[in-house]
Amino acid sequence: MGNSRPKIIGLKVWHDNRRIVGFQAVYNNNEKTADGAAHVKNPQAYKLESFELTSDDYLKEISGFTSKNDNMIDCLVLMSSKGETKKILEPTKESKFFKFDINELEFPSILYGYIAGITISI
Repeated sequence: MGNSRPKIIGLKVWHDNRRIVGFQAVYNNNEKTADGAAHVKNPQAYKLESFELTSDDYLKEISGFTSKNDNMIDCLVLMSSKGETKKILEPTKESKFFKFDINELEFPSILYGYIAGITISI
């Protein structure tokens, strides 16, 4: 994607109405926009929700709730640098809050994680 640092300007999220089951990031580096790899098995079996931003905005804050045992994402909350937000699913009364630590001078350009025994990188 050229010499500039890519920013995440979109996120596709698959879920089964109870938990998040997959991700795919959309990147932009001021030259072009490209989809990252889709990290979901059997995507047609799940519901798809998208967080789409313009090329001058980017994903700035990622938070949500994990399951009681920290092995599933029950709810995901996304916020852009311009204040656009998207909440996907609802936490349960046993869910635990999480928030990625991103300071005001940083922006995520690669999302990488581990869910239910499967490493996920976006």
